[in-house]
Amino acid sequence: GGYYNHNFQIQEFRTPEFSVSASVNEGPHMALGKATATVEAKYYAGGVLPNAETNWHVVTRESSFTPPNQEQYTFGVWTPWWIRHNNVGSSFSESFTAKTDAAGMHSLEMEFSAIQPPQPMTVSLNASVMDVNRQQWTAKTSTLVHPSEFYVGLKTARYFVEKGTPLEVEIIAADIDGNVVANRPVKVRASRTKWNWRGGEYTEELVETQECDFMTTTAPHKCTFTTEVGGQYKIAATTSDDYGRLNYTAITRWVSGGKRPISRKIEIEKINLIPDRDEYQPNDTAELLVQSPFVPAEGLLTIRRNGIEEHQRFTMAESTMTLKIPVKMTHIPN
Repeated sequence: GGYYNHNFQIQEFRTPEFSVSASVNEGPHMALGKATATVEAKYYAGGVLPNAETNWHVVTRESSFTPPNQEQYTFGVWTPWWIRHNNVGSSFSESFTAKTDAAGMHSLEMEFSAIQPPQPMTVSLNASVMDVNRQQWTAKTSTLVHPSEFYVGLKTARYFVEKGTPLEVEIIAADIDGNVVANRPVKVRASRTKWNWRGGEYTEELVETQECDFMTTTAPHKCTFTTEVGGQYKIAATTSDDYGRLNYTAITRWVSGGKRPISRKIEIEKINLIPDRDEYQPNDTAELLVQSPFVPAEGLLTIRRNGIEEHQRFTMAESTMTLKIPVKMTHIPN
């Protein structure tokens, strides 16, 4: 069902006469800080390449980072693992031309400005060196730039709750080594997403914002938000270090009973299926929030394991419905 292609070139082989290596000075690197990248060119026969043409290509791109031993929390902007996303984030590139020094080296100093939004960034560098025979070789290196010395992490027990059930969020602040830290200011905002039709398209508006501000301790802090109205909720948190550098984390959660925006175009509409958590064991009951693009609706649930094991018919009078699926030992692979 897919089409792929890959291009390659066939060129005359030339024995490499020299090697090129690139590196970035040891981190960690922070926003509002500096780093130095160095390229070095040496002949295999001995000696270095002085005064050789050098070209740098630098690309910065939004990245992600989870402090060690804190994988149960979400850091950065969360995207549902059950939905395929092609968005690779924004990027910026720049090129520089120089020449190696008498030692066959060249250094490029990078100064990092404040990162907006305050998330980690990957800096990738390609350094190409050309000798007098017009033979060119390239080396690559990269580094991660942290927006702050501290990261704020969010965790919930479920991806969705029933309308009227409080939504509890567990929050920590951790340093880049994974240590939970105290006395860090944290601001948490939970807002319901409202869809507005403007200019021929739907736009998101965050409404009914609830606030939760506190100073961290070495124990996780809990913020509880009310869910009187169903729909999609965005929970966003920020913290800062002693230099005022921010870190930002945002997750999406759902509350049953919310209405999806009505399609105003001729298009293939889709059903959203939202599980209540990541993993299940035999004898657990998996809950699945079904969001239908239209109501009333008739649905058919099938459970497949080497073929269809079970099927269940259901009727939706509202735009959302929770299906409960017992997890059995026979569902385990192999």
